[in-house]
Amino acid sequence: MLIIEQIKTYRKGLRVERLHTVPHALSYSNGHHSANVALLAHELCLLNGLSSSSVVLAALMHDIHEGELGDLPAPAKRKSLVLRVEYEILENDFNKIELNSYPDLHPQEADILRIADIAELGMHCKDELAMGNTNCEDVLLNVMNYLQDYRKDYKGVDNILVYLAYRG
Repeated sequence: MLIIEQIKTYRKGLRVERLHTVPHALSYSNGHHSANVALLAHELCLLNGLSSSSVVLAALMHDIHEGELGDLPAPAKRKSLVLRVEYEILENDFNKIELNSYPDLHPQEADILRIADIAELGMHCKDELAMGNTNCEDVLLNVMNYLQDYRKDYKGVDNILVYLAYRG
């Protein structure tokens, strides 16, 4: 694939609007989300003694497939295991075929990416709540419940949970 075609694929994926099943006041694109995930992942890598370069690159690219495949909302993934598995296969195939430089992550790096990805969604929901939009309350609770699984294994998760729980 020519570099300009690769860049066009990136740009298309980063324009996708996130959280489209929940009414929200703030703009929330994959580009905005991915930049914040990359920064958060970098800090979590440093805190946990991991090199961050592959994780940061994966964070910047992790939702680009949605420009081609669309965004499958989390409620649909939770309600249908078959749908979730099939979508993950499509996502992995897209990343391998279309994204030449998508990094292979070790299990700890993949965990850091998942933590940063879901934590950033929680931070967006917190921003929405600060503006008076209560539509994101359930999403924020789901984020906090999800992050509980990583508290013991990764430094920084407790700090994120405290931040998300604080309503100030």
